Amino acid sequence: MIKYQYSIFHIPYSRASRKPTGYALLLTIMVMSTMLVIGLTITGIVLTQARLSTRVFNAMKALAMADSGIERGLYEDFMAPPVGLGIWGPTVPNATIGPEIVGNGSYTVEKCPAGVSPCGPPDATTLRSIGTYGGAQRSVEVSY
Repeated sequence: MIKYQYSIFHIPYSRASRKPTGYALLLTIMVMSTMLVIGLTITGIVLTQARLSTRVFNAMKALAMADSGIERGLYEDFMAPPVGLGIWGPTVPNATIGPEIVGNGSYTVEKCPAGVSPCGPPDATTLRSIGTYGGAQRSVEVSY
């Protein structure tokens, strides 16, 4: 009769039935559970980072939309033809452009003349532009 020596692969037998007692199954379930927890944790981190990246991207696009609105307002104030031909000009005290849709975003520009207190400094004209993209809104204000 050949006797086996114990090793790390030795499967213990119960004395009553001389059959394996299920340690391999228990070990497999524990390893699989650990792998599942690690996988779910990594998936949660990746999804959170993807959502955060999308929000940052939308905020950057909204800021670019607001900047485009300021450029449009400055153009209309300084370069546009006289009143009646353009949207506004230096002689138009209060005006609004927008919402202007550009791609998937939009901007709205408000012109507030000098001397109107809630808008800006009393001695300067103020342009306020609000850009929107993907649910994010950013605002830029310029006084001149």
